[in-house]
Amino acid sequence: MKPIRRIVTGHNTAGNSVFLQDDNNSPTVTRGVTITNLWQSAKVPVDNATDYFDGSAMVEPPETGAIFRLIECPPSPAKHMHRTATLDYAMVLEGEIWAILDTGERLLRQHDTLIQRGTMHAWQNRSDQPALLLFVLLDAEALPELPPDLSSLPPDLSSLPPP
Repeated sequence: MKPIRRIVTGHNTAGNSVFLQDDNNSPTVTRGVTITNLWQSAKVPVDNATDYFDGSAMVEPPETGAIFRLIECPPSPAKHMHRTATLDYAMVLEGEIWAILDTGERLLRQHDTLIQRGTMHAWQNRSDQPALLLFVLLDAEALPELPPDLSSLPPDLSSLPPP
């Protein structure tokens, strides 16, 4: 995946709207999956006066926070079942990918969306082309009977070894 141009707006000291950033976000490759975190909010509601993203590649958003990210999944027979304490909005921008749950699976194609509500799940690209997905992850309360299953993922994705 090529770097994604990100433009960030804000306010100057006079209260006028300004462009604060216009740069390229470099992707991080972990286990063969390319991830570009475009923005992360420390909490919701967001404090637009001070909230600022440091570019880190975290698995989950901060407590009461959010993450806006792109993920490019190459064709792969591998799948990794996992669960996070988040509400995720996912949309397929390019290609196709299988969403796999404990009890079934669904094929998602371009512009299909999936609302992931803290369930055990995996993604698998069974095609011969990469799939590009857009995600918004919101911190959520963990389901009391189903604690998050993050034991195999470090909190900082950049620390994962290559596939």
